[in-house]
Amino acid sequence: MRTDRAISPVIGVVLMVAIVVLLAGITATFVFGSTDETDPQPDVVMTVVDTADSTTVALRYESGDTLAGNKTRLVGAIDETAFHGGKLQAGDTVEVTPTEQELKLVWSGENTDYVVQTFEVETNALPYNPEDVDRACDWVEKTSQATNWR
Repeated sequence: MRTDRAISPVIGVVLMVAIVVLLAGITATFVFGSTDETDPQPDVVMTVVDTADSTTVALRYESGDTLAGNKTRLVGAIDETAFHGGKLQAGDTVEVTPTEQELKLVWSGENTDYVVQTFEVETNALPYNPEDVDRACDWVEKTSQATNWR
């Protein structure tokens, strides 16, 4: 007695495995292929220029990609939006008042932010002495005297 039926379940299992692998491959391609691409980091060269006013610094755009000002932030400055209102290109200079010893030019792309450049600011350009920050605040003075923190 000869039966050909024993081969049918094996072929069915092989076909089911092939279909599952194929569907998994299609799903993975769709999921991983649909990730948003990030914008490339702009290439920018800026320098810090001395100003007549000891509490401000000037940032000069030396060379690099033209940037939309509304996509930039200047972290560590009183006005983080100092570059808004136009395009940044070679030759532009903007005066800013730093609040920290380090200024960071941050560019915001479609899906990511980049720190394009970091500038070290001399302490005499700050509107305060960083070592005296806590002592220059009346509230901190009163609180520290009342609680004997010193």
